[in-house]
Amino acid sequence: MSNLVDEISGQRHERLADFIRNNQPAIIQEWIDFAQTRSPASEGMSELALKDHIVDILKFIAADLETPQTLAEQFDKSRGMDAEDGSFRKSAAEVHAALRLADGFDIDQMVSEYRALRASVVKQWWQPQEPRKHRSSGPHPVQRSDRSGCDGIGRPLHQTNQ
Repeated sequence: MSNLVDEISGQRHERLADFIRNNQPAIIQEWIDFAQTRSPASEGMSELALKDHIVDILKFIAADLETPQTLAEQFDKSRGMDAEDGSFRKSAAEVHAALRLADGFDIDQMVSEYRALRASVVKQWWQPQEPRKHRSSGPHPVQRSDRSGCDGIGRPLHQTNQ
């Protein structure tokens, strides 16, 4: 199936993996724009340094979305219990995290980058191609639930790092 239908709006959407591959420039620009706000660590960093490994991270995410998984594998992976020798080990995301730490980013800033990436991708993916008169003005329910869950970890991390 190459398209999904949003049950709320009835709008057709391409598969998320395809969307990520086809819309990298916009996703990457939002990543860079957000990374620039992670001061003081981001101050003085070039756009290339802020961009870092995002292209490889997006490639990994798109490929992972297309990898068949059993329900048990999905459950385990959602709890961080995927195989130690999995493709995510020593991946671009892990190298990215190590470099961000070396650049002075704290845990709160690093988690916020991934939280912002996820929110940005979902926002762009579900953004209507043309206005719909019956569309709600708020964020898509997936974005809202994602924000609620992320706030549960983001706020305590932020308070701990102050």
